[in-house]
Amino acid sequence: MVLLYRSDAPVASWTWEVGAPGGGPGGLDLGARVAVTAADVLEKTELLHLRAVEVSWAAPDGTEAPFRTRVSSSQPFTAENLAQRIRDARPAGDPDLPPAALALIGAGRWFAPGGDSRTDPALLTGTVRLGPSAAYLELAAHHDIWAEHDFFGTPHPEIHELNAPRLSAGLRAVEQALGSPGTPGGPTFFGTPFNHGVRSHVAEDGTGVDVSGHL
Repeated sequence: MVLLYRSDAPVASWTWEVGAPGGGPGGLDLGARVAVTAADVLEKTELLHLRAVEVSWAAPDGTEAPFRTRVSSSQPFTAENLAQRIRDARPAGDPDLPPAALALIGAGRWFAPGGDSRTDPALLTGTVRLGPSAAYLELAAHHDIWAEHDFFGTPHPEIHELNAPRLSAGLRAVEQALGSPGTPGGPTFFGTPFNHGVRSHVAEDGTGVDVSGHL
């Protein structure tokens, strides 16, 4: 049996800055559109089936409020109904708090050796941060199946070949849907992201590096 190890911290991440059409305002409507657009293409590649959105609220002092609100639906979200559901979910104790970020919640599919299909409750994570003139999408991977080595530095070519092309296809689909390429984040303890994937760290002799101590 193959275990799917997960890091709480991202293994790799990619971000997109999406401006409002015509130079209009950002905010919730734009953020909801970016969230639903990204979720739609990720669902087609089975990397993230959006089932809920967790809303962070902006406190008056510029920080995030110490609570979040989950908005879920048994039906697919549209940009319009997601934005309205979030407006309707404003905190009763402080209904003037604006939303600060939208976390995309949903499971994704991965493949074990032999092509055995399995589901993970958070295969990819996505967050849309809301700005005054743009929305900022971050997608993050938290598992080792996307890179050439597992967290223990052991090569796993079959798992990599079954899963890495799917991540690449998903990232390409998101950039096509949003109209711009994503920006890879910096190297992490676990690997180095590039435009459409992540490379695991290797030693000078080409062997994998055991990074399991950072899990």
